[in-house]
Amino acid sequence: MNTISSLNSQIASLRSSISSMNQQLNKKREELERLNRAQSQLLDCQSDFNSNQHLCLKPELTPTTWHGKLAGDYDLLRENELQASYIVISDEQLQNALAKLAEKIQEIKQEIRDLEASISSQNASLSSLINQRRREFA
Repeated sequence: MNTISSLNSQIASLRSSISSMNQQLNKKREELERLNRAQSQLLDCQSDFNSNQHLCLKPELTPTTWHGKLAGDYDLLRENELQASYIVISDEQLQNALAKLAEKIQEIKQEIRDLEASISSQNASLSSLINQRRREFA
C-alpha cells in the first residue's frame, strides 16, 4: 500500500509539473506571436520609411524659390547630412532592431522546442507510473 501511496504522490507531482510547463508553453507561444507581429510591422515600417527617402530632398530649390550660396549650402546639407542620416536609420538602426527581433524569435522557438520535449518526456514518465500503479492494483 505504501508503494501505491508513493506512486500516487509521484503521479500528482508529474501532473502538476506538466500543467505548469503547459502554461509556460502557452506563454511562450503567445510571446512568439507578438514578436512575429512586431517583426512584420517593423518590416512594413522600414519599407514605408525607405519609400519616403526622396522626401529628404523636398522641396527642390529653384532659382525662383531660393538661390545663391546659402541655397547651395542648404542643398548640400540635405544631401550630405539629412539624407545620409535617413539612410543610416534604415540601414543600421532598423536592421539592428530586426536582427535583434529575429534573434529573440529564434530563442523563443528553441525554448518552445525544449518545453515540448520536456512535456513529452514527463508525459512518458506519467504513463509509466500510471501503468505501474495499475499493476500494483492487479
